[in-house]
Amino acid sequence: MIKKYNEMEEDLYKEIDKLSTCENEIDELKQKNKNLQTKTENLTLENNNILAQLKNLKEEYNNNENNMLILDEQVGLTELTKSYLDYITLLPNTDRPEAFGQHPNADITSLISESRMLFETLMSLQIQSTSSAAGSKEEKVAQLAADVLLKYNLLLNSINSSLEDLQKGIKGLVVMSTELEEIFTCIYEGRVPSAWLNAYPSLKLLGSWARDLSARVDHFTVWSETTHPPLFFWLAAYTFPTGFLTAVLQTCARAFEVPIDSLSWEFTVLTIDENQIQIPPENGVYVKSTFLEGAGWDKKNAVLIEPQPMQLVCSMPLIHFKPVEQLKKKTKGVYSCPCYYFPVRTGAANRPAFVVAVDLKSGIESADFWIKRGTALLLSLAN
Repeated sequence: MIKKYNEMEEDLYKEIDKLSTCENEIDELKQKNKNLQTKTENLTLENNNILAQLKNLKEEYNNNENNMLILDEQVGLTELTKSYLDYITLLPNTDRPEAFGQHPNADITSLISESRMLFETLMSLQIQSTSSAAGSKEEKVAQLAADVLLKYNLLLNSINSSLEDLQKGIKGLVVMSTELEEIFTCIYEGRVPSAWLNAYPSLKLLGSWARDLSARVDHFTVWSETTHPPLFFWLAAYTFPTGFLTAVLQTCARAFEVPIDSLSWEFTVLTIDENQIQIPPENGVYVKSTFLEGAGWDKKNAVLIEPQPMQLVCSMPLIHFKPVEQLKKKTKGVYSCPCYYFPVRTGAANRPAFVVAVDLKSGIESADFWIKRGTALLLSLAN
C-alpha cells in the first residue's frame, strides 16, 4: 500500500510539474500574444502612416500633373501665339489688292493716283519767285503760249483771248489779273488752267489735253464740212454724250413711229476691225474710242477676261449702240458695265460722270466678280 501510495505521489508530482510547465508555456504564449498584439498595433499604425503618405503623394502627384497640364497648355499657347506672331510678321505692310477681290493692276492705279496727288500738292506749294531766274521762266511760258496760240487760235475764243492777254501781261502791256496768273503758272507747269475746263472735265495734262481738243474740233469740223454724220461716233468729243444718245433714240423713235420711252439700248461689241466697215448700221450708231478699266477684253469671243499684268486699261473695239423696243433683258452671263465720261467716276463741278450702262458678256466669271473689280468703260483717259 505504501509502495502504491508512493507511486501515486510521484505521479502526482509529475503531473504537478507538467502543469507548472504548461502554466509557464501559457505565460510565454500570453507574452508572445501580447507582443504580437503590440507589433500588430505598431504595424497598423505604420500602415496607416504609409496610407496617409501614399494619399499625400497621390494628391501631390495629381496637383503636379494638373500643374504640368497647365504648364503644357501655357507652353502650347505661347508657342501658338509665337507662330501667329511669326506669321503676322511675314505679311506685307500694305494689303494686296487680291485681299479685296481686286486685280494686281489695281495697286498700280492706286499708286499712280497717289503720285499724281503728291505732285499736284508739291506744285501748289511751290513759291512763285520773282528773282532773275524768272526771266527764263517767262521766256518758256511765252514760247509755250505762242505755240498753243499758233496751233489752236481757231478752237475757242476764250483760249485765244486769254493767251493773247497772257502774252501782253508778260510784256508788261496789261496788268496780270488773277486769272492770267493762274494761266501763267499752269502753262509753265504743264497743267490745264481751270478756266479752260469749263467746256468739259478732263484729267489730262496740257500737252495731251491740247491734242485731245484738236481731235475733238477735227471730229466736228469734218462733220460740218461734209454735212454727213461720221461713220464712227466718238462719244468723248461731245460735251454731253447723254444728250447725243437721247437724240439717237429720238431719231429711231420717229423712224419706228413709237414713243421714245418704249426704246432701250442693245449693245453689240464687234469682232472685226474698223477698216472692214464701210457703211453705217441701219439702226443706231457705231461708237469708237472707249476704254475698259478693271478688266481685259477677248476680241475673238467678245467676252470679258482678266487683264494682263501692267494693263490698266484696255482699248475696246467698235460698239454698236442699237435702239430696240424694251424687252426682258437677259441677265445671265451679262455684266451691266457702267460707262463714265472720264476717270473720276463721281463726276466734277456738279456734273455727273455716268453716261450709260453697257451690257457686256461676263465670260467665265459672274457679273458679281466684275462688280467687285470695279470694271467700267471710260470715254476718255487721264493721259
